Amino acid sequence: MTAAAAAAAAARGHKGTGYDEMVARSLGVSWPSAIGQANAVLAGKEEEIQAVAEMLEEKKTIVQFHVNESFRRAEDRKQGIFTVGVVIYKSGKKIGSFSTKSYHGEVVIPQLPEFSKN
Repeated sequence: MTAAAAAAAAARGHKGTGYDEMVARSLGVSWPSAIGQANAVLAGKEEEIQAVAEMLEEKKTIVQFHVNESFRRAEDRKQGIFTVGVVIYKSGKKIGSFSTKSYHGEVVIPQLPEFSKN
């Protein structure tokens, strides 16, 4: 962990960062300097921050893999790509579902032979 990473919550105005301050100081970085570094790193990354917050809320505990996935999702959103759920009904009865991506509000649904038999 870097001092800037430890100070990220404080840089965003959150309280309860005593342990984070201890981590930054143990790395030889003053707390105000760590907060300044965090602000510099976080500048202009509101969508990424929101995506990480959503992932944390969903998973409760996250690791770097989840942070990277959150950043990828934020980049997809910037490009108009969203994950959507598709539910398939036939004669009013649900026969299947799957997840796919939409692009600027459009979803391409391939021919699904496994559902056409039902």
